Amino acid sequence: MGFNFKGAGLGLVEDFLVKVVEVLDRVVKDYSSVESILLSGGVDTSVLACMFRRYFNFHALVVGFGKDFPDLKYAKLVAKKLGLPFHVKIFNVKEALKAAEQVVKILKTFDPVEVRNDIPIYVGMKHLKKLGFNSVVTGDGGDELFAGYTFLFKFKPSKIDNWIKNIVKHWFFASKIFGESLGLKVYQPFMDKRMVKLALKIPAKYKVVEKDGIIYGKWILREAFKNFLPSEVVWRPKNPIEMGSGSIRLADVFHVNQKEFSDLSKIVRLKSMEQAYYLKLYLKNVGEIPKPKIGEKQCPNCGAGIRKNSNFCRICGTYLV
Repeated sequence: MGFNFKGAGLGLVEDFLVKVVEVLDRVVKDYSSVESILLSGGVDTSVLACMFRRYFNFHALVVGFGKDFPDLKYAKLVAKKLGLPFHVKIFNVKEALKAAEQVVKILKTFDPVEVRNDIPIYVGMKHLKKLGFNSVVTGDGGDELFAGYTFLFKFKPSKIDNWIKNIVKHWFFASKIFGESLGLKVYQPFMDKRMVKLALKIPAKYKVVEKDGIIYGKWILREAFKNFLPSEVVWRPKNPIEMGSGSIRLADVFHVNQKEFSDLSKIVRLKSMEQAYYLKLYLKNVGEIPKPKIGEKQCPNCGAGIRKNSNFCRICGTYLV
């Protein structure tokens, strides 16, 4: 598979297109022991699958809650295009309940969005381990480096650049911790210092771009791989993990009774029955909410400590205004 952008008529951006592929190429070569990839069929994991397939043989796994989840269609397209052995893990409510307890216990959080997004990742990694794999590739960092989140689209390019510079100093992904708990080596190519260094040099105007009346994040990645991946995948709109995997539906599954909600609400100002359920798991498996340490500020919602330069509580998911 060759990548050639000369004569593409892209002007100044051509150099960045070449460098994205060149740096990714150097990075993936370092992971010769890769055995599997969590393939959502989104831009990030599809790009990585494309690059790894140039050198290595590995398996792909897509994970979803229930039989009808968006990621399945796109992951199938990528696996077929690249000739990857393809696995599907569909988890049910019982498995989700067990996974939720482990996610809360391992991450020490009852943030509904965090738990809901991480349940499919944990289920997927556990399944890969069961299948006998010892390593997995994730797309962690792609959205952060290349402005994939839709909330960034309303910002000016300079603000997007500053957001990216700040986020890479403090970013956190659960996959590494899950891997350690399961005995699975986790590879995160986008978080490699070489990729971070390059991404910080690429202006936001080449990351958030309007095309045919639609605003796309990660434009530079999409453009670099548009001839090597299915078009439906390359120009697929951003879907959070909870949407693509269908785990968003767990919000209607996890709940406590009214008395429990009332009692738990005396500890934390709860946003939902779902959050109350996660708080119940937290108190059972983790214990009391930690008080601020020296140099930290206090979360106004749950009372936990927050770094002074942060406006987000990782324990309960509250954003400070």
